[in-house]
Amino acid sequence: MITAHIRGHAVSYYDELWRYIDTGEPSKTTPHRACVSCGRQPTREGYDPCIGYIRGAKSVCCGHGVHRPVIMLSGARLAELDRLPRIGGSFD
Repeated sequence: MITAHIRGHAVSYYDELWRYIDTGEPSKTTPHRACVSCGRQPTREGYDPCIGYIRGAKSVCCGHGVHRPVIMLSGARLAELDRLPRIGGSFD
């Protein structure tokens, strides 16, 4: 069985669908569950609500209580964080 997390919620892949482990429900029927860590929904743009937009970042994840926060910068540079940056801050 293949497992992963969506916003901190454990999912597994079976019957050709990603399903939440706690309910068996297909993840695409409830794609925007709240973040396990902060309890909030993603922003309209799809950003993690506890981080928001970070100028210069290609990809950002708060970790959702499963792993450390990460920021992917241009050139495939990866920064793992011990704590989250302030909302709306820039990471130059």
